[in-house]
Amino acid sequence: MKRKYGLLFSIALAFLTGCSQAATNDSATSATNTATSSSEVVAQDAENQLVVGTFNIDIKAPEIDVNQQRKLLEDAGVEIFGIQEVDQNTYRYEERAGYDPFVDFEKGPYTDSYFGMSIAIGDGGYGNGIVSEYPLKDESVTVLYGVETAPEDLQAELYDIYKASDYRNEDSMAGMMKVWGADGLVTKGAIEPRSYSRAVIEKDDKEIAFYTTHLSVESFDIRTKQLEQLKETLDADPIEYKVIVGDFNTDYGINEFNIFADNGYNIANGHDGVWYETMAEKDSARESLDTSMTVKFLDNIIVSDNMEVLDVEVIKTDLSDHYPLVAKFALN
Repeated sequence: MKRKYGLLFSIALAFLTGCSQAATNDSATSATNTATSSSEVVAQDAENQLVVGTFNIDIKAPEIDVNQQRKLLEDAGVEIFGIQEVDQNTYRYEERAGYDPFVDFEKGPYTDSYFGMSIAIGDGGYGNGIVSEYPLKDESVTVLYGVETAPEDLQAELYDIYKASDYRNEDSMAGMMKVWGADGLVTKGAIEPRSYSRAVIEKDDKEIAFYTTHLSVESFDIRTKQLEQLKETLDADPIEYKVIVGDFNTDYGINEFNIFADNGYNIANGHDGVWYETMAEKDSARESLDTSMTVKFLDNIIVSDNMEVLDVEVIKTDLSDHYPLVAKFALN
């Protein structure tokens, strides 16, 4: 198993359960040939498909078993997925003190992973991850627009509070309420840093650039610029097939995704006008902000137009305050 970290920041299988004995050898041969041909077609189709997932695993619920979260995606046939709200090797919560969740995400069919840090917490960090059945290469993490708009003194204080966060220190944990609580730093203009992670996989001799991200909840204007940044990044990516997944925090309305849907990209959540609520519960982070959750279509999978949306599903679960979103695509 390979676990890689960056700083900053269904398959359908045809089968035959049996056939009744053919009346003649000729008819038996014909049936066998037909079955073989059908199996080959299905296998060929599967080879040109990719099942993708995205899951905000909810850092506020450290008691949840990561193995159960992984199993949800594994059982859905997901081949590669992005995760958000990932703490790695931090002491923010006693239940996950010094814990690397990728140890448990890299099980079953998943053999490779990458962590892109958005902000440092103690000797570890908080950010986004990619987990894959296929080897990852060209991994990177990039800071998203936002922190440059914050007052320098408030932003420096936010960084200090996150860096010192340790459940063994009551004062440091109280500091987190100074960030997100009523009249907290984020209400005065500080921004929790956000990033996107990127890696490249290869399937069926096709290279696919895979991104995962988690956009800002604090400001619609900042999030709009982050969406523009992501669109420009995907446009410039030389890889033929492109996928970006994540918690986009698009709580103002479905039109926030128009920057992709109207400009040559396919969206899974919203495909053919069907929208899936992926926010399972009320988000406590929004309670201290001047933002209303008009819609709960926060999570999405966005792909280049050479990837056809074949199927979309949401997995209802109590393993996070978000539901996993899974989609199957044809690689055209």
